[in-house]
Amino acid sequence: IATFKKEYELSIEIQNVIMSEDLLIFLIGYLFPLAFAQNCCLGDWGAAISDEMYNINTTKSEKLMEQGYEYFNKKLYYSAFQAFYLASNQGKLGEAEFNLGCLWYDHGFTGLAIQRFSNAIEFDPKNTTPYLNRGAAYYDLEEYDKAIADYLKIVKDNPTEPDPFINLGNAYVQLGKKAQAIENYDKAISLGSADAVSAKKNGLTLLDAR
Repeated sequence: IATFKKEYELSIEIQNVIMSEDLLIFLIGYLFPLAFAQNCCLGDWGAAISDEMYNINTTKSEKLMEQGYEYFNKKLYYSAFQAFYLASNQGKLGEAEFNLGCLWYDHGFTGLAIQRFSNAIEFDPKNTTPYLNRGAAYYDLEEYDKAIADYLKIVKDNPTEPDPFINLGNAYVQLGKKAQAIENYDKAISLGSADAVSAKKNGLTLLDAR
């Protein structure tokens, strides 16, 4: 703990917090369990430091969410991760899980992002936004059928949003399903999306090249 406290103090001094892959793995695998075991929370850079403001038994999830957004806007992603993690741990908040998924996704941890987006869906099944992000993550992993299933859920509940139709078109292109791709691109175009026009052009070019 003393070592991490020194790192924390150094990060404050140089005003630099790095969210590396090794740090994230270490964070999940060791530091968070250590912090919970000692009834405290992690500092800005892996420090297990008692702090009433972040005490997991006293800080309300709403306050943690507020702090998480403040850190995120300042690009202090490690601290944002910490706040959202604790908020979700307290209240199984779909919003916190969604934000954790976005952080994982933005830093290249697609599998972990999918897990968090799935949690967000479980906690708040009426919110379709996590479906969109999980679909994008599945698409990145070339799991196109799963991506399509998520996008279809969105267009069923929100048929006036063009982006899911574009994403459906792109996924069908990857599966070589030209008719379905065109149908969804055209639907997005009919909803006024200029991006759908270029997406359709690129998708058909890719299909024709196969």
